[in-house]
Amino acid sequence: MAARSLRARYAPALQRDPELARATWEQVLALRPNRFEAWMQLGTLAARAGHRQEALSDFTQAAGLDPSHPGLLENLVTLFGELGQTPLALSALAELQSTHPQSAQWIAQRGALASLAGYEESARALFERSGVFTLPELPGVCFARAKEERQQGEKLLADCLESAAQRGYAREHAAAGDWTAAARSYRQELHVSAEYLAGGARPVRLELAAALAQDGKTEEARSELDGLEPTRDEFARLPEWAHGKLEPLLETPR
Repeated sequence: MAARSLRARYAPALQRDPELARATWEQVLALRPNRFEAWMQLGTLAARAGHRQEALSDFTQAAGLDPSHPGLLENLVTLFGELGQTPLALSALAELQSTHPQSAQWIAQRGALASLAGYEESARALFERSGVFTLPELPGVCFARAKEERQQGEKLLADCLESAAQRGYAREHAAAGDWTAAARSYRQELHVSAEYLAGGARPVRLELAAALAQDGKTEEARSELDGLEPTRDEFARLPEWAHGKLEPLLETPR
């Protein structure tokens, strides 16, 4: 059973039903464990569902079969950026650019996706490589530029700037000890980023939970943390003020 013939036969149904698509590609792998396309499709399905670690596992399997495949490298640039793995994102980008160069706009869009995932360091590094876009430091400037980009029809960049603005406002409120206002701005950011990631950016959800705990809303904070299971790396990246409030609400980070 060839993966290509399976895709041709079931393409419309696979597009409508991600679970059927996953079961179909797993069936392909049961017969042909080294089918590159099947691993790629499973990784893409996992990424679209917001299961980025699972997607990384699938793409790693694909890399073992064809590490220089341009589609794989494109996926890895995006995924590593959205996981905040800056050196790996830049390494994959360098390899991609050496064989199948992408446009500056494409690279900027990867930066925007990294920013919407809550990883500004990765976003800024990718924006720098693009040479055509920068992420302002001040939230007010981000918000003004978001309006400009939206007027020009650049939705992704506009959403990136708006989410960065709301994160910045939230952190300003947190620094001032206004936890209610901080939580409100974090929620406004999640309203934007949830269009790109199920539930919104994970780092922002963690900061929101910490702000709610600081505001004495412990049960709301617990609800926001439900199912997140942050890694040690994610926990270490949080602002200092968040650590003390989140630690009692979390099991030991993985």
